[in-house]
Amino acid sequence: MLKMKYIKSLLAAVVLGFTGATLTGCNEDLEMPPLSIPSSDWKANTTIADFKSQYWSDQENYCTQVGLTESGEHVILGGRVIGNDQTGNIYQAIQIQDETGAITISTATKSLYERYKIGEEVFIDVTDLYAGKYAGLFQIGTAGTYNNAPTTSKMTEEEFLAHTQLNGLPAPSLIKDHELTISEINAMQTNTQDVMLYQSQRVRINDVSFIGGSKERWADAGTSGSDRYLIDKDGNRLLVRNSGYSDFCDQTLPGGHGDVVAILQWYRTYWQLVFVTPDDCLDFGGESYAPGGGEAVVSSLDETFEGCTSISELGNWKTVDASGNATWFTQTYSGNTFAACTGYNKTAGADGIISWLITPGLDVDKMAEKVFSFETMVGYTGEGRLEVFVLSSDDPATATLTAVDANIPQPTGSWTDWIKSGNIALEGFSGVVYVGFRYQGAAAANFTTYRIDNVIAGKSAAETPETPTDNGTFTLTNSIVSGDQYVFVVDSQVGTAIAENLSYGRLGMSAVTISNDSFTTALTNGVTITAVDGGYTFVDAYGRYLAMDESHLSTFQLFTTNPGQGAVWTIDFAADGTATIVNALTNCHLVRSGTYTNIAPSDIVAYPEYTAPTIYRKAN
Repeated sequence: MLKMKYIKSLLAAVVLGFTGATLTGCNEDLEMPPLSIPSSDWKANTTIADFKSQYWSDQENYCTQVGLTESGEHVILGGRVIGNDQTGNIYQAIQIQDETGAITISTATKSLYERYKIGEEVFIDVTDLYAGKYAGLFQIGTAGTYNNAPTTSKMTEEEFLAHTQLNGLPAPSLIKDHELTISEINAMQTNTQDVMLYQSQRVRINDVSFIGGSKERWADAGTSGSDRYLIDKDGNRLLVRNSGYSDFCDQTLPGGHGDVVAILQWYRTYWQLVFVTPDDCLDFGGESYAPGGGEAVVSSLDETFEGCTSISELGNWKTVDASGNATWFTQTYSGNTFAACTGYNKTAGADGIISWLITPGLDVDKMAEKVFSFETMVGYTGEGRLEVFVLSSDDPATATLTAVDANIPQPTGSWTDWIKSGNIALEGFSGVVYVGFRYQGAAAANFTTYRIDNVIAGKSAAETPETPTDNGTFTLTNSIVSGDQYVFVVDSQVGTAIAENLSYGRLGMSAVTISNDSFTTALTNGVTITAVDGGYTFVDAYGRYLAMDESHLSTFQLFTTNPGQGAVWTIDFAADGTATIVNALTNCHLVRSGTYTNIAPSDIVAYPEYTAPTIYRKAN
């Protein structure tokens, strides 16, 4: 579509030129200027790929002045324009492409598109200009600074015009579109050679949808930019960055699915796609690949958050910070992606921390089964609780809120396992409702972190039968028998196992009834203590060594094989039965520190308020 526009404009210009010549022959009073075709005798003596390779650095911001070639000539690059500011979505820059690659040229020049049209051949003398990066994007410009560090900035209009020449009429048909998939682009993100090759390149991605298509606008008008996302049928996502000053920012994103052609750009550590014009969205229609079809109201939901790097990528979900700034976010750990919220390092508002995560509208009347469910995990201690409501609208400030009874884990100090909510009935509702997850807590120094995953609506979640937990009896001891199982107790609370899916953590605490120096608890809380040179090793019920390293002085690091000195502990019993347990590598003690509800390693010099545990041995 873009190429056809340029062909038509060129034909019109040529026809106009001939028409003017004909009219001049009939009437000398009607004179038309001859068609002006730019011409340059410059020739490229360096390819874009070679130039990038020579001046490339892994630094995020830097600039290097370009010198001469080895033979003492000015360095000349050549290529055809593939990106410009014709719609305002690309700002004060053009991108050119040769047969080896593409590059951004940055200049404080307005209305570049009037001279540097798509398909126009451009030569640029880069000697005495600067090459480098700004926010990770390699470009040609001038020397600048960012946070008092060198960076590549926009050259002046005078410099730009003095260092560039045009040659011939635009020929968009000579531009090459590099056909890639979203998964191929994402896979290139950690490969320096691919990042170097494809930065600023024009790419074509087929059979994709916009999250929020037919609903969201391209960008919020008047802002520096808005993030939107493409998604393919396999759920792979790619960021699309759009300017709030473009002349199409208030247009609606295309619905359904189709093909796109755009400039593949880079920001800091990740790819982003930048459109020259919305006309480069081709043949959109049919179904959307976005979650829920990208619709604001759905009759079913099965959200795993996989492949999602931001809640905004979901398009039809919503976050609301009612008080404070503890916004819900997505996170990936051990290959699993989920939504999460925490008050840690956040700023409380007038009502403390109140943050909502709200599903798309759920049309209860159209559900196959009027039910929803989810899974939750919680870590750390302090303020912050999770509540779940059915809302009459997606605005919690004005909606009718109905609290639901769900199985939600409570904090233990360490991470819990993923806990199923159970199937929650929606039989009492009709029409469109929303499910809202509310994280709430007062202003405090310590906050919990809640995670949510596998949100299902419209069908019953498979119930996993509870596995009976074997219990064992443990008796107070003041000596260690190598190879036996033990538990640690502080203030009549036993240290509970760190969840099996975690690689670090602290022992939670669970109250027990101690009678005659004995009590019963789950065998999964037991730790096998084995004598080794210099002390003992601790191995939990999941076969992991409870160890430490010099970078983590308040948590166990969990290893499936013995990591060495960090897994060695010394144990000395006092007359009252308490045990001084010290890590051989870090000199941290195993204690309940201050008022924390966990048993974990601690630097007792930095944290002098602590309680040493007693040790109980499993009875045979």
